[in-house]
Amino acid sequence: MKKLFLILLFTGFVTISHAETCYLLVERAGNFDGKLIQSLLIPIVNQYRVPVEPPPFSGVRPSDCTYTVSVSESMQGFLLTLSGPQLNIVGTSKTPGTDGVIHALLQGIYGTLTQTERAQICSQYKHLMKSDCQPVSAVVALYDQNSVPYREGREVREGEKFNVMLQPDDDVYAYVINRDTQENYFVIFPNTEVSQHKNPLKKGQKYYFPPLDSDVVFGFDHNPGQETFYFVMSTTPMNDLDELFVKLQSSKNPSQYQATGAQLEKAVASRGIALKKQSNSKPSTKVSNGELDSKLGELLQGNGAFVEMIRLSHVR
Repeated sequence: MKKLFLILLFTGFVTISHAETCYLLVERAGNFDGKLIQSLLIPIVNQYRVPVEPPPFSGVRPSDCTYTVSVSESMQGFLLTLSGPQLNIVGTSKTPGTDGVIHALLQGIYGTLTQTERAQICSQYKHLMKSDCQPVSAVVALYDQNSVPYREGREVREGEKFNVMLQPDDDVYAYVINRDTQENYFVIFPNTEVSQHKNPLKKGQKYYFPPLDSDVVFGFDHNPGQETFYFVMSTTPMNDLDELFVKLQSSKNPSQYQATGAQLEKAVASRGIALKKQSNSKPSTKVSNGELDSKLGELLQGNGAFVEMIRLSHVR
């Protein structure tokens, strides 16, 4: 692609299994006592991710299995990270006090859960997870220069132009990302080089990327292979994706770039559960001025967040 690049979505989830004892260490506790943070978070980590215990009085050895929690607080609220073997979670919350720390952990874990586990966490912590568990839906379309939407598996060729249209049914935070045939990643939105629109996108409005009056044009280059597009919608900010893209852009070598890209793919995949589609079966027609009739897109629905993936076959 000339101006785009994106991500591959894994449909499965990593199952973490440990025969040995694992410990939860608090690296940073913000303004709270570290032992308090441990006592609040260990039951949740045990229930929804992996068995952990407080570290022993004798301390931990370098060879021990450990998971590390870091809590920081700013004017924007809490930022919590939980990392360890096969696990890298980032959660945020604007809720004050220790409830905010718990909510940040739940918000980060929520994206890694199965549909059944999500329903359980929404029921158990509904006072904290109201916005995370609410339904989210939007019309999504990736379409060509003739206003014909691309469907999964369609062939594309060098020089074809395309646009993206989003129309959320509620205020949403969105990411539109492309992984090109050369395994490069590019954020179509949010990206100030493409559009001045910012998150959250507003209910009922149509958003075009690039804007219809823009000098920016998206087109496929000469490299054959698979083009993959991801549309990620969430009722809450996606700080983990923001951080991973900053890390991706600052990668110093190809191996670091690919490793960060793999993390990014998992973060995107974790939001892809419980997606429902309602496709319009009417034949596509041209629309003046490059606009697209919303009825020609797909209405996508999920709880808290969803991911739509469109893979195209780039041929010569």
